[in-house]
Amino acid sequence: MKAYRPIDDVDDRPAPGLADDGQPSDLVHSLPDGILSDITHLLVSEGSPEKVLEAVASALSELVPHDSLILYRAEPPVRMIRPVLVRDPAYHDQISSMGPHPYGVGITGIAAETRVPQLVNDVDKDPRALHIAGTPEAEPESLIAVPLLAREELKGILSLYRIGPDNHFSLQEFKLAIVFSELAALAIDNAEIRTRLETEVVTDHLTALFNHRFFHERLAEEMRRSSRSRFPVGLLIYDIDDFKRVNDTYGHLVGDQVLQGVASISRETCRQEDVICRIGGEEFAVILPGGNLEDSTALGERIREGIATVSFPAVG
Repeated sequence: MKAYRPIDDVDDRPAPGLADDGQPSDLVHSLPDGILSDITHLLVSEGSPEKVLEAVASALSELVPHDSLILYRAEPPVRMIRPVLVRDPAYHDQISSMGPHPYGVGITGIAAETRVPQLVNDVDKDPRALHIAGTPEAEPESLIAVPLLAREELKGILSLYRIGPDNHFSLQEFKLAIVFSELAALAIDNAEIRTRLETEVVTDHLTALFNHRFFHERLAEEMRRSSRSRFPVGLLIYDIDDFKRVNDTYGHLVGDQVLQGVASISRETCRQEDVICRIGGEEFAVILPGGNLEDSTALGERIREGIATVSFPAVG
């Protein structure tokens, strides 16, 4: 990440599908048919956000050749961007482990702060560049950093690099990357919305545990798997004694806090592979894949002990 070169000093021959004034003549016709087909498929696909990110990176490699690609996810509440997809044959581990950095820091951070695409050739001479630990400090390279915007929200930053002196991006490639990124941002946004809706369908809104519907579906699935593989599956069901008295005496707000506390202790106590559910008002269940009767009994005792050590507000 390294020196700014004025846009008018870059090759400004019109890109295919772009008007002579450098503006997209038509968003659809700005992209080659194959790339357009890929993006159209992404917009209507049911892939996870992670799969969509991979598909976006693959499609872009055909449109704007590059040596390295980094997709950052934006975290607006803390104004940070975090690398979530790295395609770099030489420094993949170093880039992946760099962690988040703030808006406004480095050229990618400036793209996040301003929401303005950045074309920076000769990045090694640019004082705004952010050096990634473990990578060469003065390696000649060029950079395109484009904000991914959907519904006026910053979803992330797409960064492309070319390595070597004078291995610059042209203005036409810059404009094509911008057009591509507009569609890619919509695809990523759609995938995130689908994932959120799917999660809401199977999640209890109060405790963030899986709900009654998911419990029955997952239990049936684990029972079938257990029958096929001959491996055991454990089941623990527990509730809160005299919970109606808590609600009647202290009110439903305090009752909700107790439910959330029990859910939190259950998450801290269970294994990562255990499936924790709220199956009724004050009733909980844990499905233990591979667990037997002794495992279920021991888990129940650990949860009971964990709850016994907590003093809940008002209730004690």
